[in-house]
Amino acid sequence: MNARTWGGAVVALAVGLALAACGGGGSAPASPQPAPQAPVAVTVTYPKTPGPDTNPRKGWNSGWWTNLPNTSVGFQYIPWAVLEPQNGVYDWAKVEEILDRPGTRGKHVVLRLYCDWFRESTTSCPAWLFDQVGVRRIKGVQSDTLAGEAWLTDYNDARFVAEVTAAIQALASRYNADPRMHALQVGVLGYWGEWHNAGFSYANGSGYTISDTTARAVLDAYKTRLTDTPLQARYPWREPLKSAGGLGFHNDFFVPNNGHSDEFDTALAASGAWLNGPIGGEVPPREAADLPRELNALYLTDKGESMIRTGRYSTMAPGAYAQGPTDVYYGGYMRLHRLMGYTFQIDSARFAQSLARTDRLTVQVNGSNVGIAPTYHAWTTQIALLDANNQPVRTETLAHDFRAVRPKATFTLNANLDPSGLAAGDYRLALRVIQPGAERSKTTAWKLDARNTYILFANDLPTLAGTWGSDNALHGGWSVLGRVTVR
Repeated sequence: MNARTWGGAVVALAVGLALAACGGGGSAPASPQPAPQAPVAVTVTYPKTPGPDTNPRKGWNSGWWTNLPNTSVGFQYIPWAVLEPQNGVYDWAKVEEILDRPGTRGKHVVLRLYCDWFRESTTSCPAWLFDQVGVRRIKGVQSDTLAGEAWLTDYNDARFVAEVTAAIQALASRYNADPRMHALQVGVLGYWGEWHNAGFSYANGSGYTISDTTARAVLDAYKTRLTDTPLQARYPWREPLKSAGGLGFHNDFFVPNNGHSDEFDTALAASGAWLNGPIGGEVPPREAADLPRELNALYLTDKGESMIRTGRYSTMAPGAYAQGPTDVYYGGYMRLHRLMGYTFQIDSARFAQSLARTDRLTVQVNGSNVGIAPTYHAWTTQIALLDANNQPVRTETLAHDFRAVRPKATFTLNANLDPSGLAAGDYRLALRVIQPGAERSKTTAWKLDARNTYILFANDLPTLAGTWGSDNALHGGWSVLGRVTVR
C-alpha cells in the first residue's frame, strides 16, 4: 500500500470508528469548519509636515532667463512683434523658444502678451501694425519722476482692436489645452500689458485713457478662446475686470508705502475673486529698494506672510530676495514658499492590512486643505496596490475634484480594490494626484519636468519619485499609505 493509499485507509478507519461509536450506520456530522476571517480595517495616521519643497503650480516662481530651485512655475513676456512678425503669420517656433528659456523650461508657465514697454518707442508692437494697418504711435511725456519723451500705441483705434483680438485668439487657441500652461494673462493694453499708462500724457498735459470698448473687446477675446487654462488680469477693483467673473489676478506693484499693494489684496479679500482663478505676483513687498538685503529679507518674511494670506497668492516671483540654503533667511523664504497656494494634508487612512483574495479592499482617506488657496486645475486621483517592483497591479481612478477643496475644507477619498487573481504576498497601498493624461502613453512629450505633474502631501510619507517613460507616460508619483498582505 503506497503512502497515498495508506493515508486514505487511515481516514476510512477513523470514520468507521466514529460511526460505531455513534451506534452504527448513518452519516457522521461534518466537522465544523472555521468561519472565513473577515478583513479587519484599521485607522492609520501620518506625521504632518509644512509640505514638500516643491509642489506643482504653487510657491515662488522663476522666469526672465533665470531659474530658481524648488520652483514649479515660470513667468515670461512675449512681444506681439515676436508672435506675429507679419500680419496673419504667427511664429510659433519663436514662442517655443521663449517657453524653453531658463526659468520656464520644464515648468508650468504664466505667459503675457504685450505691445508697449515703458519708455520704448513701441518696438514691441509689430511694425506692420503702424506701417501697413495705419494705427498711430502717440508721442507724449511722462508726468512722473521719469519725465521725458514717451510713446504709446493708440489702443482705441478700431483697426488696433481688430488686429489685436485676432492675435489674442490665435495665441489662446494654440495654448489653451497645452499641459504647460499655468495661466495666460490678460495683457497687451498699457505699458508691459498691465492695462495702465504709467503717467503718460500728451504734450499739452491731457491724459490718454483706454476706452471701455477696447478693454471689453480685448477681455472677451481671451475669455472666448480659453476654456482649459486660467486667466489672470491686473486690477480686481477696476471695470470691466472687477465684474467679469472667472478671472484670477496678478499684482505687479509691491510697494506698500503707497497703499497700492494693499488695495490689490483688500479688493481680492472683499470680492472673493481669488476663488475664480490663481493669484500671482511679480516681486515681493519691500520697504525701500536701497535697504540692505538682510533688512529687506526680514521685511519680506513679516509683510510677505500677511500679504500672501490676505491676497491668497498661489505664486510670486522673489526677485532679488531669492535665498539659497546657506543664506541666513532661507528658513523664512521657504516658509513663504510653502505658504502660497493649496496644501493638502492627510489626517488618516482606514483600510485592512490583511485580507483574502476573495475579499474586497475598501480604503478611505481623510484630509484637508491647510493652505490659503484652492488648486485651480483639474487633477486625476488614483489609489492602487503596488507590487514588489512598485508597479500598480490594481488601480482605481476616483471621481474626485480637488478644485472644490477650499482652504480649511476637508476631503474624503473612497476606493474599493479587487485583489482576486493577485499572487499571495505583500503589497503597498498608494495614492497619487496627477495631472490628467500624465500617466498615458503619448506620441509627443509634454516638455514638463515629471515632478511638476504630481502633488505630494504635507505628511511624512514614503514617496515614489515620478519619471517619464520612453512612451512619454508618467511612472511613479505615488505616496505610500501602508502595506497590505493578500492571502
